[in-house]
Amino acid sequence: MTEWRKVKFLEVVQLNPRVSLTKGELYPFVEMSNAPIGSRYPENDVFQTFSGGGSKFEKRDTVIARIEPCLQNGKGFLSKYDKGFGSTEFLVFRPVNEEVMSYDFLYYFMGQQTIREAMAKTMVGASGRQRVNNAFFNDLFITLPTLPVQLRIAEVLSRYDALIENYQRQIKLLEEAAQRLYKEWFVDLRFPGHQSTPIINNLPQSWQKKKLAEIAPIKTGKKDANFASDDGAYPFFTCAQAPIKAPSYSFDDNAVILAGNGDFNVKIYRGKFEAYQRTYVLVPYDSEMLYLLFFCVSENMVKLATGASGSTIKFLTKGMIESLDLYQPSTMVLKKFNKLVEQIQSKKENLLAQIRNLSEAKDRFLPKLMSGEIEV
Repeated sequence: MTEWRKVKFLEVVQLNPRVSLTKGELYPFVEMSNAPIGSRYPENDVFQTFSGGGSKFEKRDTVIARIEPCLQNGKGFLSKYDKGFGSTEFLVFRPVNEEVMSYDFLYYFMGQQTIREAMAKTMVGASGRQRVNNAFFNDLFITLPTLPVQLRIAEVLSRYDALIENYQRQIKLLEEAAQRLYKEWFVDLRFPGHQSTPIINNLPQSWQKKKLAEIAPIKTGKKDANFASDDGAYPFFTCAQAPIKAPSYSFDDNAVILAGNGDFNVKIYRGKFEAYQRTYVLVPYDSEMLYLLFFCVSENMVKLATGASGSTIKFLTKGMIESLDLYQPSTMVLKKFNKLVEQIQSKKENLLAQIRNLSEAKDRFLPKLMSGEIEV
């Protein structure tokens, strides 16, 4: 700790540094729904024509949500783009001098719960749309270690992130394999035994075409984002990719969970969980239809997103989801499909469990490393 010194935050960090972008040019664009929670980089690379607005960032800048509840939920990322822009609801941070503060150290420093909580206490504005008061940073002092110590701290924490990202890539490959299987069997109708199955009224024999509402009731979560708690025992599904935590649960089901706005992501979860009020929860009447329901909704997300309502924030209505068409196959085909997908799902859930363990370990180490309680 003798190597650490107290400094004024804005003497070593630039807030919203100047970035030159050309109007009409295509750049990486990060909207709030694509900002990750608990990992370094946005999951999807999206490009958009720059028209002059939004937050702007360069490679290795730290980008943090400034609006509730996104800040409290941990939304933010380390820019991997040479130049890009995003939602106006981001704050951008960059070291003033890389020989004084490391880019990676700054990213992990801003990920501390204590920093986010302090930022949240300064929020101003209407309830439900409050934003960080940037004046908070004018009087902020931090304890900064020497550059070699910063680099060692960032290296330790980045090992956790590298493992998490590796597991996330494996999950994506598993999801793609399962989606291909669904498309082959239920879109292209090349299921086992399709060559010898008679087609009656444009459907394989023993198959039925149904509306999604006939397969599962459409429920919505009832909690707002402020219900979340850092020490909650249950996953809390909002419209973000990653769940946060809740102190109690409203659902104990094998369910398909669909974000009603944002990027309209679709998930399967089995067990106790909580859901945000703009999140749809689909629990099939017949549990054997769980996987088929999931893939049907996933396959139709482009169609649903295109027809989404709303001018500023797009959202899905209950009626749009209920009207989706779904093929209910013969019992034999359904059992074979479920057996194959269950193998993939089990591997995916094992990887998710490892990611949770790594994230929790990183979260425990982060404040201890940043305070000097653990030396590196």
